[in-house]
Amino acid sequence: MNEFVEKEVMPLRQDLEGGWHRDETLAQKTLDRILKGLVELGLQKAFLPKEMGGLGIASAVTGYVIDYELSKGDIALWMIHPGLISWALYPALVAGRMDLVEELFKDKLLDDKPHKACVAITEPAGGVNIMDPTMHGRKITTRARLEGNEWVINGQKIWPCNSGDADIVYLTVCTTDPEKGDDGIALIYVPPDTPGLSVGTRI
Repeated sequence: MNEFVEKEVMPLRQDLEGGWHRDETLAQKTLDRILKGLVELGLQKAFLPKEMGGLGIASAVTGYVIDYELSKGDIALWMIHPGLISWALYPALVAGRMDLVEELFKDKLLDDKPHKACVAITEPAGGVNIMDPTMHGRKITTRARLEGNEWVINGQKIWPCNSGDADIVYLTVCTTDPEKGDDGIALIYVPPDTPGLSVGTRI
């Protein structure tokens, strides 16, 4: 990882911002080149279980080392690619839902082209503070209700990294009932082609 960052990222750091003239085409071209290199390095499938063809990295320490090394080149690289993939993948792994890993993640993570995931947490009214154990989901206004075999989600998220570019999945933080507190918090996988899913203007 260190060698990749030194050789492939450091010389292109300025171009990731589009150079001195903030050339968006140059920035995208540079990002695509680096992400392709990360895929070739195996980072896209790093957290996919070995039995599914991934590297099976489960150690938090190993994950932090990868995070640290890649962030030395540009911290956004971690978030754009392996960081958000691991965040989105983790709930399914923890819940033992290998069927979801197989259905939503496996093929994309094993592909030789870069793919992206999105984790949608923050809402227009502010952060939903899901990491604060004293909040019990009270700040979440995006609602989810089960209709038959499908979840119907109503709400709005802001600043979700990779929104519009995510082609794996959108992991969306919702509540089924604010009065249920922690028991009402739901993390729902939304495929990028879901009817009704719309993305605002890129900023």
